[in-house]
Amino acid sequence: MLMHCMHRRRAKSDRKDAIDLAAASALGKTRCVHVPAKELRARGALIEQRARAVERGTALRNEIRSMFQQSGIPLPAAGKAWTLQGVMTLRERWAKMEEVHRRRFDIALAALGATEAEVASLETMLDEIAKTDPRIALLRTVPGVGARGAETVVAWIDDPKRFRNGRRVGCYAGLTPRPNQSGRTDRSGAISKAGPPRLRSMLVEVAWMALRWNEWAREVFRKVCRGLKDRRKRAIVAVARRLLIRLWAMLRDGKPWDPDHATPRSAVAAMP
Repeated sequence: MLMHCMHRRRAKSDRKDAIDLAAASALGKTRCVHVPAKELRARGALIEQRARAVERGTALRNEIRSMFQQSGIPLPAAGKAWTLQGVMTLRERWAKMEEVHRRRFDIALAALGATEAEVASLETMLDEIAKTDPRIALLRTVPGVGARGAETVVAWIDDPKRFRNGRRVGCYAGLTPRPNQSGRTDRSGAISKAGPPRLRSMLVEVAWMALRWNEWAREVFRKVCRGLKDRRKRAIVAVARRLLIRLWAMLRDGKPWDPDHATPRSAVAAMP
């Protein structure tokens, strides 16, 4: 009998799905889902394509660096290896590599060039779109928030009025901690990661950039970090979440960045 019940649970068909949906609707357990306009969905697809191309470029650079390391040939540090002068240096040292690595290098370098051209073309398209969207210009008034970060927030937040408060915005992005409660123990766990991964990863990237240019972001980071290295990850997530709430409030109110403006009361609950 137990095996029969388990089998019935695992069975799936359109008829059973329709019955389950009808039952949920009758009980009032269904929720409306926000669907962005076709134009905004197309913009989101562009953002995704550019992000994937950037990731491919990073993987190719790491692969090329690995080839030189395997051959015992040093490379210029960090990004210096990928400047025009850096690539010329790579080609000069190419002759010292083993033949199999030389062939791999030629293929990877050609793929890297094509990927960089793809990224440049996609960014040109995104920049043209940004010129027609005042919301992106509004968010770029925040020190440390560039075109890529602003357009990502605009594309995924869409209508800011669909969120009741800052906590809902943080939950949507998956940047709020998951509750971990058992008996008398009640503590916060890691972030939920329940929202759009592209929005979340871009916010973290923007948060790191904001530490260089935005005193408000640096202050938030210092308060959460408390000078402890093992709290840096938690601190940057806190910066990303609070920054998102600020950006959402700017879109909702149509007001530019004001570092002296008090944090919205509705956002306080979403802060650590």
